Amino acid sequence: MLGGSSGLQYHNYNRGSRQEYDSWGELGNEGWSWDALVPYFRKIDNVTPGDVGFLPGLDKQPGLDNVLDGATQGPILVGYNNNNTAITPWVKEWHQTWLDNGAYVNADPAGGNATGMTLTARPVDPVKSVRMYSTNAYLEPVLNRTNLFVLTGAEATQLLFDQDSLPADITNVTAAELVATGVEYGTPMNLTQRNSAKANIEVILSAGSLKSPQLLELSGIGNENLLDSLNITTILDLPEVGENLQDQLEWDIDYLLKEDAPYDTWDIYRNDPTRDKAAWAEYTANRTGIYSASSATLGIFPLQTFPDAFNVTDLVAELDTEFAAANVSPIRKKQFEIQRRHLVEGEVAQVEVVFLPKGGLAPSNYPVEPGRSYLTTNNFFLRPFSAGSVHINTTNPFAAALADPNYNQFSLDSKVAALWTKFASQVMLSDPIGQWIERPVQPPAAIETLEQWDEYVPS
Repeated sequence: MLGGSSGLQYHNYNRGSRQEYDSWGELGNEGWSWDALVPYFRKIDNVTPGDVGFLPGLDKQPGLDNVLDGATQGPILVGYNNNNTAITPWVKEWHQTWLDNGAYVNADPAGGNATGMTLTARPVDPVKSVRMYSTNAYLEPVLNRTNLFVLTGAEATQLLFDQDSLPADITNVTAAELVATGVEYGTPMNLTQRNSAKANIEVILSAGSLKSPQLLELSGIGNENLLDSLNITTILDLPEVGENLQDQLEWDIDYLLKEDAPYDTWDIYRNDPTRDKAAWAEYTANRTGIYSASSATLGIFPLQTFPDAFNVTDLVAELDTEFAAANVSPIRKKQFEIQRRHLVEGEVAQVEVVFLPKGGLAPSNYPVEPGRSYLTTNNFFLRPFSAGSVHINTTNPFAAALADPNYNQFSLDSKVAALWTKFASQVMLSDPIGQWIERPVQPPAAIETLEQWDEYVPS
């Protein structure tokens, strides 16, 4: 789709912390840092601050600092949920419960410290209540330009290079010699026809974590042994292509509310078709209500925020032993050093919890109970240390590459997963919000011990 992930994500609009962007420069990417990127962040955004009253401990409007820093003229309209977007009183109950268990509030997570709990910034037009993303913010306003042509339904199949600038034996040129001049493209509806687009200035490869390495390997850039096995001429032997694939981990946990719970959840629209029909009419007429809503709040934290849940010293000691025995590339070692430092220093978020006042999200074999209401948390381990790969196994450019995330390469990942989901569930079952929960549904209440959670999280 046009817009890629900017048109698919949760409506959550979050930046990382300063240290994360600075680490890009540490890895050799000169000029990439928090200070270098902040002016562009501000240029992108047009922020309408949120309300203070929804969250305990919030002492100023979320987004206000962003506005004061100049984020007021960009094409991406950014706002926050409120009463007009069915925020529900459950948000306040959930926040207070987490504050009582060691969490803290951060009204300005876009300012270089992304940790803490806050109302979630969301890229939604506050008047029209439609998602703002790269297509309607950047592309659609300039579609009438004569030098712009958007071709949908086509896929890049190969990079094209300046043959005149290369030696007669093209195999294994240096990176400095390699000049991309365009792309070849086609469609899976016609496997034999190819077209090409030439560039006058530069070619930007931005096809995502899975498609970018696939396109490079199809073009002869990658591990020579792999390319030889597929009879692809190696232009540039670059073994790191497709390596170091990392993915955050997520577990959804839902809870059945008691029938005398004091507040409505979004399940009322599932339970009552008449209310659902009225809600859609409200949205089409006023752009308010449940159909203008999104997840209103989240929290992201270093492990040190919850010392009763995580013994970081022990986790890191075991990680060091396992990593020392692993066979990894030099760039992977450098990345490990940075990632380990972020973990130990305790200033960069490692885990996340998102709150939704509804059920039916957690993977399970049960249907939601008719007429009943639920609460759900999405629980994430944001920065696992395990790393996998994505590579081609065919020269067919329309076939999916083989992705192997190599989950649980290091035991820290599975241990943090079990500890975090166990702790997050304990928080949800504590007051004030816990008094209204009848029982956990998925996973069931029988999952209690750390060993049981360790068995549950890979499922």
